Amino acid sequence: EFKTEYDFAGAKVAFKDAWVGLKDAAFLGRLRIGHQKEPMGLEKLTSSKFISFLERSFTSAFTPSRNTGILSSHSLGEENQGTFSIGYFKDADGSANSQEEDQSSVTSRVTYLPLYEDNGKKLLHLGASFSTRDTSDGSVKYDSDSLAHLGIDIVSAEVGADRVDLFGVEAAYVQGPFSLQGELVTSTIDDDKEVSAWYLQGSYFITGESRTYKRSSGSFTTVKPLNNYGEDGKGAVELAIRFQEIDLEAMTPGENAEALSIGVNWHLNPNARVKFNATSASPDTASDYGNDVICYTLRFGINF
Repeated sequence: EFKTEYDFAGAKVAFKDAWVGLKDAAFLGRLRIGHQKEPMGLEKLTSSKFISFLERSFTSAFTPSRNTGILSSHSLGEENQGTFSIGYFKDADGSANSQEEDQSSVTSRVTYLPLYEDNGKKLLHLGASFSTRDTSDGSVKYDSDSLAHLGIDIVSAEVGADRVDLFGVEAAYVQGPFSLQGELVTSTIDDDKEVSAWYLQGSYFITGESRTYKRSSGSFTTVKPLNNYGEDGKGAVELAIRFQEIDLEAMTPGENAEALSIGVNWHLNPNARVKFNATSASPDTASDYGNDVICYTLRFGINF
């Protein structure tokens, strides 16, 4: 198998995915080599097309995204009751070029489905991730915007460090049109500083759909309306709410923030959607934003 995907945002061309792989590589399971997502975090491993909000949460400040490396993945149980993935990676830029020769990371994730009924309309997902990382330039920096990527950062902190250990736990519950999801990610810097972020979110389809879960990857995927928008259908309408917090106090005193987001998603069909978010973020920081930040964002998206 193989995949190549490119990003043209900002009039620049950069790799997203660029890998080749074997679906069955004996004891290595499903093996992929190239530029790809590291196996960490439910929200990060769910495509941005299918997350419940326009932007990922504060936890994305810690969780790694795409880098160049080798990844081994396995399904657990005879009925895909869970997943286990482990990979070795080098930090890479948008052209898949490694940044430092001595920089590397080992990242692993395990998930389990103690409950899975009615083709995923009722399920409980549990997971944990770990990553140990050498820093690329002798320092580590974490920052986050106000959950609207066109805005400036509302929290930012940087300290000198040789190694960072990341640990994350995740859970999700689906009961018909209702879902609940949360994650906590901590970063331990050189064994003496610890920073963290968490979120808790809930969503409800007033038109009766359920979030779609992909057992092979332990993540959520395309929402499929019961009736696509058209002459006889209205599509799927989803209401969502999310609470979250990021704490960088151990790196820079006063650098933390919390936020509340409310979302309305209209899925016209599996390939088109309109999303609206209202977010109130409260940073305790010296950033240019000052105190509370209110953001209203609207996006029409189509994938093909």
